[in-house]
Amino acid sequence: MIQLLPLRLNIPIIFLVLATLLVLFCQFFRYTGDTANKTRLWHALFLSLVLLENITENLIILPDNILPWSQRGQEILREASGYIVSGFIPLYAYLVTGYKTLKHHAWLGFLCILLPTFAFFIFYYPRYGNLVYTRRLVYIIPFLYGLWGFSTIIRGAMQAYRRDGDKRLRKDRICMIIALGFWSTGPVIGAWLGGSRCMIGLWGCTPPLLYNIYYLFAQRSMKALVMPDAAIDTSAEQTKAEPEPEPVIPEVVENVAEPADASAEMYDKLALLTARENEIAGLICQGLTSKAISEKLFISEATVKTHTSNLYKKLEIKNKMELRNKMTTFTMQDSQG
Repeated sequence: MIQLLPLRLNIPIIFLVLATLLVLFCQFFRYTGDTANKTRLWHALFLSLVLLENITENLIILPDNILPWSQRGQEILREASGYIVSGFIPLYAYLVTGYKTLKHHAWLGFLCILLPTFAFFIFYYPRYGNLVYTRRLVYIIPFLYGLWGFSTIIRGAMQAYRRDGDKRLRKDRICMIIALGFWSTGPVIGAWLGGSRCMIGLWGCTPPLLYNIYYLFAQRSMKALVMPDAAIDTSAEQTKAEPEPEPVIPEVVENVAEPADASAEMYDKLALLTARENEIAGLICQGLTSKAISEKLFISEATVKTHTSNLYKKLEIKNKMELRNKMTTFTMQDSQG
């Protein structure tokens, strides 16, 4: 503990706060480059709330006589701030995952978490003045709701994996659930096990920080594997100068012989697709939705829809069904030829 300005601060939490600020800067900076990627925005907003809670509950040692508020008011601020952030978790989980099973939790979470918080810290604690019992009682309803909420998230992740079979997305969801689990069990460490403020801060705030770091690096590594459109265009220009350029064709018709005359027109159209359109066409044929494709390729859903519209125009089709039919017909004709 150190004295600063002239507040009393927890030294380990200072480094955690600084690291959180750095990651937040990176998240918002990356978001400005791709404002259509709302998932990054939701991660950054949740981490911002975690940062504010970590400052009020764990960094600054409250109550402090230097501050102009009453001691009881400072204690309410310190204890209730974490529950206010927790009330945002169901909405955050729904916005990030898009699971329909979480839609009603977006507003139900606020009721089940914030109503007990206000009831105990605004009415019970000022009247009876027993902070120990207040901290324990206020956690009961949010804890029971948390069991329901987390089971819903886990079921949604399992259903999504069985539907899409995306291992990378499954890993991302598991990491998010673990981070939220650590955060949600913070009151157990403090109210029931008697852990210090420093321990509560490190237990609850470190996993969300690590998850945001993982998200930053996971997206960066994926973009290194999946070239952005600008890089694709540059690569295409460089390929033209080579003696034997190879046409870009979709994965679904990769490694096949020269097409027969009956499918020559379709072959010419497929050759017009860019590498990104080629990739998205293959994923559409696999049955993935625009949202699933955006998460798999680490691009915004709006970008996926733009590429989808472009490849529809090039192939002269109107919907996914026509795309699958054309690709299936082309593959069959080509194999027969």
